[in-house]
Amino acid sequence: MVTNMKMTFVLAAALALAAAASAQEKPLPDVVHVPGSTDEIPRVPNTLEVEPMSAQQKFSWYRRHNLDAASLLIPALPAAIIMADSPRHYPHDWRDGGTAFGRNFGDCLATELAANTGRYLAGTVAHEDPRYYPDHSKNVFHRTYHALAFTLVDRSDTGRPMLAISNLAGSAAAGFVGLAYLPFGYNDTAHAGQRAAGTLGGYVPTLLVGYATGNLLSEFTPELKRLGRKLHLPFVPKRDQ
Repeated sequence: MVTNMKMTFVLAAALALAAAASAQEKPLPDVVHVPGSTDEIPRVPNTLEVEPMSAQQKFSWYRRHNLDAASLLIPALPAAIIMADSPRHYPHDWRDGGTAFGRNFGDCLATELAANTGRYLAGTVAHEDPRYYPDHSKNVFHRTYHALAFTLVDRSDTGRPMLAISNLAGSAAAGFVGLAYLPFGYNDTAHAGQRAAGTLGGYVPTLLVGYATGNLLSEFTPELKRLGRKLHLPFVPKRDQ
């Protein structure tokens, strides 16, 4: 029952996030925002001829996607799911009541901010482009491989392939931030490593959508939006703006 609820929440969130792209303005030429749950990754043409983002533009991107109302409320969804299916050995004050929800909400918010901040800082220092470059292939398997590979090898400010240092730094920050406040038995390096791997690999309870899953959502946003239209979902516009 809980597993089905998780899948329903994740699918609905994916469709809602994909639909949100059409309602956002383009801050840069040839950029279309495609959100993940923890940070919105803009899509750019898969070409080296892309105008690089300045340090100021990168900071504006970080601020817009971390300090707006939606970014501060999104962690409530994974917090609610954690409350419905708490880890077996969580103490009572993390499992039941409003205070427990507040603790889990704070954990989810801290994880999101740590992931995004670590990613932003490392990407700025390493001169990484935070935008997602979609594949031009029409083959679903090739596009899937491209999206997953982009988690580890993304693009520099000049559009050249490079090690995704920002993703590695962001996932480490998201994994280890919990050492400061999680209950005993979950505030150790083993669990921190698991959370970091989940952030990078695609799923961790406090985020729902990690970097790899976010890339997949970015890659297949057009298909997700068409699916949302077929299902007549109210938050999916009838046509792209």
